[in-house]
Formats: sequence, C-alpha cells, structure tokens
Amino acid sequence: MDLGLRDRTAIVCGASEGIGLGVAEALAAEGANVVMLARRPEQLEREAARLGGLAVPGDVRNAEDLERLVSAAVDAHGGIDILVNNSGGPPRTAAVGLTAEQVTAAAELLLVSVVRLTGLCLPY
Repeated sequence: MDLGLRDRTAIVCGASEGIGLGVAEALAAEGANVVMLARRPEQLEREAARLGGLAVPGDVRNAEDLERLVSAAVDAHGGIDILVNNSGGPPRTAAVGLTAEQVTAAAELLLVSVVRLTGLCLPY
C-alpha cells in the first residue's frame, strides 16, 4: 500500500519493541525517514539499523532527551512530519492503595511527555 509517506520524517517513541517498533517498521516500509526513541540503546540501535532508521536513545520523561530527539530529526532530515507518541504504560495496580507518587509518575509518562514532545515538534 502506498500511503504517500516516502521521504516524510517520522519520530516514533518507544520504538525498540512492541507497538512502537511495529509502527516504525510500517513507516519505514512506506519509505518514511524514521527517527526512533527508546530507553534501551543496544536494542534500539539494532532495530534502527535493520530499518534504516536513526536511533536516539532516551526516555520520554526526560525533557533534555526529547529536545535532543527533535534536534536529531531536524538535523538529519530537515523537519518532522509525523509524531508517534508511544510509551510503555505505568505498572498495573489496583486503584485501592494507589499512591500520589504513582499517579504523578503515570501523568509524567502519559500526559506531560506527550504535551512536551508535541510542543517541540509543532514548529517543524
């Protein structure tokens, strides 16, 4: 299928395995320039090399890592056309006994990181 993504630049977070890797594979198969972020450098580098993508090790919760990710994408490809905000979810737990720290960590992972990275990408 040709989705018209050839030479478009896509940032994919959580791209070393699971859904993120599957999305990166699909985008690469469509001819997109894939810039991949994940926390495990060795696995990320291996998968990026296999797909012809650019590996940027980092954590979506770290603002400096996200700034470095956007800079790497722009430096390598001149802009950003697609952003896939993806990460592993917070640990599963029962609502009873949930602590404020667990809620804060989940918000940082699932909300704050998305707002921060989207804001960094919008100018491109």
